[in-house]
Amino acid sequence: MEEELTKLGFSASQAKIYIELLKKPNLLAGEISKRTGVNRRTIYDSLDTLEKKGIVGHNIVANKKHYFAIGPESIMRNIEDMKDSALKLIPKLRELSKKEQEETNIILYRGKKGVKNILNLILKCKEYVSFGATEQFPEVMEHDYYLFQNMKEKLKIKSRVILSKKLSGQKILKTVSPTTKIRFLSEKITGPTSTFIFNNKVAIFVWELPYFGILIESKNVYNSYLEYFEELWKSSLKQS
Repeated sequence: MEEELTKLGFSASQAKIYIELLKKPNLLAGEISKRTGVNRRTIYDSLDTLEKKGIVGHNIVANKKHYFAIGPESIMRNIEDMKDSALKLIPKLRELSKKEQEETNIILYRGKKGVKNILNLILKCKEYVSFGATEQFPEVMEHDYYLFQNMKEKLKIKSRVILSKKLSGQKILKTVSPTTKIRFLSEKITGPTSTFIFNNKVAIFVWELPYFGILIESKNVYNSYLEYFEELWKSSLKQS
């Protein structure tokens, strides 16, 4: 029976004590120790735990505690209490699990079709920010670029975009959706890449053959890139 009790959450010493008190109730701690072979320190710790669980009780006779086992039904009540506690705890543990699982997920999309898949994801957000080489975007994606801008306007997706200062006044800016706010920085931000920051994601497009997009799904990475963008935005020049 001791083994079965340990499966129900009893320690080995608690199981021995409980069984002994069922056989002979109203025992002193010293008597329990002699009958079970469990040392006195462990006896007191085990009795204290069993009393807290409502499985053992005591009477005081001549200023001495005499312990007795509460009926086996108390084990079921204790298990039910544990079940209720577990049901309340599980949602909190799940939240911890979710936080732990919030690791960085990186997906590589190859070719123009892969880039288009990411653009379609961006069109599902309400707003985004971006910086980098925009003149290469229409050159590479052609029709899909104009479709992207038209859908942005239709869906009223707001965006803030930081471009190279050399694009200021260029015709390419007339193709950008009117829902877009544009600012300019020095030519140092130019290069073969564009970075889009949206919905806890960061998309980096590489506008060199074979063309591909890197999608990073991570709240931490998103926050880091967004913070970087905001600093760039503060030091950038408004569109004239």
